Amino acid sequence: MAHSEIKSISSLSACRIDLQARRSACVALAQVLILWGLSVIVIWPEVKPMYLDFAVNPDAGHTWVAPLIMGLLVFRWRENLSRSIADQSWWGIALIAVGVLIFLGASCPFNFGLVRRMSIVPMMIGSVLLVCGWRVAWMCTSLYILALLAIPTGSRYYASLIIAPETLTLHYAADLLELWPSLYIDAVGPDIKYSNGTTNGFIALGESNRGVSMIMPMLTIGMFVTFASRRPTWIAAACILALVPIALFCNFIRFIALAVITIVTNADPASAVPRAVAAILSLFFAYGMCVCLAWLLDVFETSGVYMKPVTGGRDE
Repeated sequence: MAHSEIKSISSLSACRIDLQARRSACVALAQVLILWGLSVIVIWPEVKPMYLDFAVNPDAGHTWVAPLIMGLLVFRWRENLSRSIADQSWWGIALIAVGVLIFLGASCPFNFGLVRRMSIVPMMIGSVLLVCGWRVAWMCTSLYILALLAIPTGSRYYASLIIAPETLTLHYAADLLELWPSLYIDAVGPDIKYSNGTTNGFIALGESNRGVSMIMPMLTIGMFVTFASRRPTWIAAACILALVPIALFCNFIRFIALAVITIVTNADPASAVPRAVAAILSLFFAYGMCVCLAWLLDVFETSGVYMKPVTGGRDE
């Protein structure tokens, strides 16, 4: 047999193997999506109001965006995921059952809405584990974190968690604004009263969670930046640890931007335009900080200062 014929047969075999791998990956993806859809149906009484809340609470917009981000991440990882699919693990059924039991236990005899919403996460993990095996389930860890971030905690739970950072944000914002020449600042509860010459007004956030309502969307952006590209585990871990300080700092920037816009334009405290502009600016600022941090860590790793085999996460 001629060398050219052997080469063509080898290429054809490789194409067939690649086609079979792609078909297997598509089948596995379809099975996971079906199981996730069934999980959503199980907790639908919690999912429906969670998404309808966006109509009255714009700060919950990341709940809608999170599934899109998860889909984009899966698309970017598709090659690694398809190569990592292994035998099914029946432990997935156990995790799915745990999620169902958590949902039922938080419904009767107890009544914990947040726990019922969070029960979808073990169902998601179990679905991936059942269809694709342990390695793919580990590689999808960031998807489970994004799902947790997308779950609204409820105003009372959230308020109890953010009292301290909210107070510090308003305190330091007032101190910084006092450096403005001819500007008098007086903190009044969760708002700030200002006097600039003959102009007086309030800097009011006018939102349910007040000073730190954008923390969850900023964390969601940071998670996307961290896992959008293949990185060693230590870099991903460092980025995740830095997300909370970055989100708190960018939220501080948001309040300063709102204050400056309100004072310069003498906007009405009830106007939504300054708040929207400040929120958009802070989200872009958070995205830029996360990108810069990830880039610096990537440069640090590739420069040879810190060399470690690529492991975990989305790595091969």
